[in-house]
This record gives sequence, structure tokens and C-alpha cells, in this order.
Amino acid sequence: MAPQGVLVGQQAIINCTINPDQGAAVTWTKDGHVVPDASTTVHRHGAGPINNGRYNEYRDRDIDIVGRASLRIQNTSLSDNGEFYCTVTVSGPLVVGPDSAVLTVFGRTGPPTISLSGTPSTEYPLTLTCTTAGGYPAATIGWYRGDENRTGEAEDQTDVEETDGSVTSSRQYTFTPTKNDTGVSYKCVVSQSVLQMDLEVETTLNVTYPAQITPTPPVTTTVIVGQTANFSCPAEGNPNNFTYIWKEGNRTINSAHEDQFSQSDGVLTISNVQRNQHDVVYTCDVSNNIGRADTASTTLDVQHAPDVSAPENVTVKENDDLTVQCVAAANPAVSSVEWKKQDSPTVVSNNATLSISNIQKGNASTYVCTAQNTLHDNSTGTGTASTVVIVQYAPSKPHLTISASPVLDTTIVTLTCNSTSAVPDPSYTWKFTAQGQAERDVNFGTTTNNGGTLTIHNHGKSDDGYQSLRIAHKRTSSADMAYEDVKTPSEFPRDRLEIKNQLGEGEFGEVYKAEAWKIAGLPGMTTLVVKTVKGITKDASGAFFKELAVLKLIGTHPNVVSFLGYCTNTEPFYLLLEYVSGGSLQSNLRTSRTQQTYGNLHGGSKSLSSRDLTKFAWDVAKGMTFLSSKKILHRDLATRNVLVAEDKTCKVSDFGFSREGDEYERTTKTRLPIRWMAPESLFHRKYTIKTDVWAFGVLLWEIVTLGATPYPGMSKREVMDGVQQGYKMDKPKHCDDKLYSLMMNCWDADPAGRPEFPKIQQSLDSLMETENDYIDLASLDENTYTSLHTASDEKY
Repeated sequence: MAPQGVLVGQQAIINCTINPDQGAAVTWTKDGHVVPDASTTVHRHGAGPINNGRYNEYRDRDIDIVGRASLRIQNTSLSDNGEFYCTVTVSGPLVVGPDSAVLTVFGRTGPPTISLSGTPSTEYPLTLTCTTAGGYPAATIGWYRGDENRTGEAEDQTDVEETDGSVTSSRQYTFTPTKNDTGVSYKCVVSQSVLQMDLEVETTLNVTYPAQITPTPPVTTTVIVGQTANFSCPAEGNPNNFTYIWKEGNRTINSAHEDQFSQSDGVLTISNVQRNQHDVVYTCDVSNNIGRADTASTTLDVQHAPDVSAPENVTVKENDDLTVQCVAAANPAVSSVEWKKQDSPTVVSNNATLSISNIQKGNASTYVCTAQNTLHDNSTGTGTASTVVIVQYAPSKPHLTISASPVLDTTIVTLTCNSTSAVPDPSYTWKFTAQGQAERDVNFGTTTNNGGTLTIHNHGKSDDGYQSLRIAHKRTSSADMAYEDVKTPSEFPRDRLEIKNQLGEGEFGEVYKAEAWKIAGLPGMTTLVVKTVKGITKDASGAFFKELAVLKLIGTHPNVVSFLGYCTNTEPFYLLLEYVSGGSLQSNLRTSRTQQTYGNLHGGSKSLSSRDLTKFAWDVAKGMTFLSSKKILHRDLATRNVLVAEDKTCKVSDFGFSREGDEYERTTKTRLPIRWMAPESLFHRKYTIKTDVWAFGVLLWEIVTLGATPYPGMSKREVMDGVQQGYKMDKPKHCDDKLYSLMMNCWDADPAGRPEFPKIQQSLDSLMETENDYIDLASLDENTYTSLHTASDEKY
């Protein structure tokens, strides 16, 4: 018999090539088994029926015999695949056959499916499995990436025959995805060539991969000081729920609690960049919980205009050579340095060295060193420093005039010594020769102006051992009548000093009211103040003798508390100072308020006018002009250290913090007047006359607000941060613009931009010449300025 092939479900007729005789019985078997219902009964003439039947799995199948002996199977299934045999039994024992034929039932395979071994990730291999079932014969499975055939890279196909005769086939493709596989379709193609049938299924990958910073940020980020820098860390990854950790050096930045930093969408914004952030490395760590975090860094390049320094004053003798060096530090480096005379366009030197040979007094001037550089935004950074060149030259030969006049029983003799101007101001040494004696000095000091006058009351000595002589100054260029006792304070006998009662105490000493007999040439008893050391410690003694050294240099001025003498032969040590009865300027201001906010302070309520307040500032300016001419740095200028006399004249006092010289660097640790300190003092421990100018601006604010504490409502830390960032106190509403402009000039961040005290005095001279009210007390809201701090680590 010939082989046959049908599709599942179709009818199959298997022909038997044995031609049976009439009445023969036909038996069909499959794979050696009798096919149930394949035996059928045929009739011979007169023959009786033969038993029919269906057997085994074919018992309920729709099968029968067609023609003489052919087997017909309705609705074939895959279990019908195999070899069928037909046997013919003739009457009697005679059997013919068997004859055989192969039946092939083809089954179409089911739709394929793809399964993944896990979530696609670049971090580990992925296995794609394609499975198809229910067909016969086995289908062929192929793998494609898009249109690229990857079957050769796949594992061998696995075929499993099921109990129903069908074949389940599967094939795996294993690879490690890349991020470029995201969105790519992987396709499984199933082919049954005998049926000319192809089936396919595909899956599109969504590959997870770690965060990656791309493009890489620049190695260096350049920014100009005070501006904003942006550090961008663009990242890609899947998923894109990125977590950023930002670091400044090794410190993690908490942008939620640090005002200078903010971050959004992978960008760290650094506002108001400061110089101390130059060369600081900023790092971003980016992660998305897949694999490791990615890291990138940039170094901040903070550019700034040149910082220029030069000596504040240089003194040289006429006909000598002058050399002054200007130092300029900048980022980027300076491109040009030059010297000019102030207010002159002519360049004196086109480098950092100012050289003048054979200098003459006409060369005396202020010289300005200007340095420039080119900043990141192509703007020009400029810095300046000034040097006052003082040319010393000798005075001409003096000439002497004498006049005398009787006054009651005393003859007053006036001797005037005149000379042409000189630098420094000539000092006058008076000598006299008593009859029959050798020439000797009049031992009571020297003057510092352009002329000296010696006035002699009586002839001889006073009871205190001093010559009763005085040299008076002429009017000075500062429009202020300066004068100075020639008698230099000296050691005073303790037995002529009577201490009365304690007035107060400071960090290192105590203050007493006392009386002295015939001190500093004054007749009778003089009320004065005694400052004494509190405990003979190294620090206390050091502070005492430093103040003594300063007081010896000061001399006398109407707006500076006078130094009358000292007692240092034995302990306790005393400083003897002028007694000023009106108390401190701070207490006077506070007790002048209409509301008794400070009722527990010294003194009672008193009324002050706008002109009184302006004069207070004027008096202090005159006192500081005098001190600065002596090169005395006060270093603690505030209303608490200014005393008020009965006639409302203000006198600068308390020189315990003072130093001699143009510049001083603090090295000791003590409580500091933070609210009165300039930025260079706060952060670099540097003191100059210009730091006293800054403090004067704060003192002026105290006067305007009737003694309020500066930077009201701000802590010590907030004050320091504010000053560092350029914060300045707002203009009080009741303060005139001219007065506030003077404060703001005193608070210039650049010391060179602050006015000198003579200039401040001139500004207040102009205000005093008018009758205007520069402080409108009627509109003063006292509740706005009631802050009074008492922090233990801060001076108030």
C-alpha cells in the first residue's frame, strides 16, 4: 500500500491492496495491533453474520470499511500517525496478507511565545526562550535582532514528543544586553516547511543600566568672585530616577540648609562665590539604584580683580632716592601695573616699582598704584593702593621776638620763635641761662607746629617742681584749635593722691575717683580718675603698660581725655586721667529717650537736640583726627568709650585697646567689639586708621539711634556673616541722607575707599555751619532701636 498524508481533522482512507473474496473477513491492525472496528462481517451466500467490533483507542472513533477492504478514519488526530496493516481471512483457516501502508497526520504548531529570564539589564546576561507546541512534525525555530539573523548565536533547539503525538519545541538565545538594546525588537520565527507555514513573535526590550554622567563636566569651572557658578552633571540611565550627592572637597553639601547652594535637574548652583572657594573641588555622585554610581568633578577657578598693597606712608629726606614697591595679587595674573600721582593722568612708572632719584619737596604727594587684569567675562579688573610720600626738609634759621607785660604782681614774658615751614614740623627746644650759670634746657617738652610761644609766669619754679611755662600751638590746617601742654606727664608722688570711691571696672583693671594735689602744674586739689591693675597678672600688667605707652604719646586735645600722670614705682600701678563728669556718650544717648527703656542706666532723662547729636559726632571726629595725626590706633571706638563733659563736649577715652603705628595685627585672644569691627579686622586681624574710620561710622549710627546696639536683632555669628557678605545697616528713617552717606563711606569694603578723619571732620564742619536738623528726632520710632545685647563673649 502507498503512504498517505493528511492534516489533523481531515478524513483518511487507507486502501488494502488484497482483493478479498466474497464473504472474506478483513482485519486492520496498526503498529502490530488490530484496529478496532477494522474487522467487519461480510456475507457469503447463505452464510451467517460474523461478529463486528471496534477495539482499544479506536472504540469510540468514527471509522469504517469502504469499498471491499479499505479503512476510512474520520477526523484524524496526531495519534493516528503510524503504519497500518490489513489482513484478509477467507472461509476456513486461510489468511491472506498482511498488507501495510503508512499514514502521516500533519499538525500545525501553535503560536510561539517568548519568555525572559529576568529584567533586561546591562549588569547580567539575559536568556530569551522561544517555545512552540501542538504541531507535527517538529517546527524549526530561528532568532532575529530586528532584521539581523542571530540563530547561529542561539543554543541548539530542543524537541519533546508529547503523549498526544505532538512535538513541543524550544530554543534559547542568551546574551548580555547593552543600553543600545533598549527599544530593539527580538523576534522568534517558527517554520514548518512541509506545511509551508511560518509563525513569528517578538518582544521589545527595555534595558536597565546604571546612571552615567555624559558629557563629562569640564575639569575647571571659572567664575568671577561674587557671581554664580553652575556645575552641571548631566546623566543618562534607565530608570532615570537619579539621586545626586554633591560634595565640596570631602564635605557633603546639604543644599536644603545651605543658602549658598541649590540643585535642580543635575545642576549645582553656587551663588555669591567667595575667594576662599578658589581651587576647591566639587564632586557629583549620580545613581539610579542600578549598579554602581558614576562620579565627576570640577575645580572652581575663582577670578578676582587685583588686591593691591603699598605702604600707606613713606618718609624720605630731601635729595635722597625713593623706592616704593607695589604688590598686586590677582587671578588671573595682572596684565599691567602703573604708578600715577593722585589726580594726574601722567604715568610716573609703568611697573610695580616707584622710583624717584634726588627727591625734592615738590615730589611730596599721594601716589596711586593701579593694577589691572582681564577677567573671565572679558571685563577689566582694577585694584588700587595709595602711598603718601612725605619729603622731609630742614627749617630755616629761626628768629626770636620777646614781649613782656605786667599783670598784677606777676610779670608775663612771652617769647616767640619763628621759622619757615619744614617737614616734619619743627620742634622747638627752649634753653635759658641763669646769671652766672651754664646754659640749660627748659625741661618741659617740644611743640609740633610751625611756631612756638613760650610764656613765663614769674621767674622760678612752682611748688610741684615744674617750670610754670606753656607753649601754645597756632591754628592747624584741620580747622581745629589744637593745643598741647609742654609739661610731659611723669611719675606722681602717691602721698599727694587720695582715692575716693570706685567708679567701675574693666577686663584688666578698676576705675576710681580721686583727688591729687598740684598735679601737672594745676594749682590746689584736682579731681581725677585713677585706673589701676586688677590682680598683678601677666596679661593685666601687659595691658596696663601698653596703655601707658600710648598715653605718653598722645599729648593734650580738648576732645581727648587728658593724661595727667602715673604711679609705677610700687604696686598697685596707677594711671591718672582727667575726670569727665557727664558719663559715657552711650548712657547720655539712652537716657535722653522719651521712653525710659534704659532707666537703669547712669543719669536721668534729659533732652538732646539734633544739633547736640551732630556736635557729638563732630567732637569725636576732631578727637580722632588728632589721634590719627599721632599715628595712634584706637581699635575700640564706640559711644561707650566716649565721655561727655558738663558743657556737652565729647572726649575720646579708654585707650586700653589702642596701639601706636600705622598698622597693627592682633595676636591676643580677648573679647572683641565685633559690631564695630571692619571686615579686615574681623577676618584678618588687621588694624589701621581705616578700621577706626569703620568704627566711627558705627558710632555715628549709635548717635542717630540714641544709643541702640548696632545690627539690631542679629546674633554675633549673623553680624560676622553679614559683614563678610557686604551687608550694611539700613538708613534710619529719621536720618538725613548726608549723614547716612557719611556712614556708608566709612563702611566701604575697601579700606582705601574710606575717608581719612580730617575729611570726616570737614564733612561735619559743613553740617555744623548750617542750622538744618540732620536727625529728625520727632519721627524717631524708639521701639525700632531698643536692642541691648549682653553676650558674655562680645564687647558692648
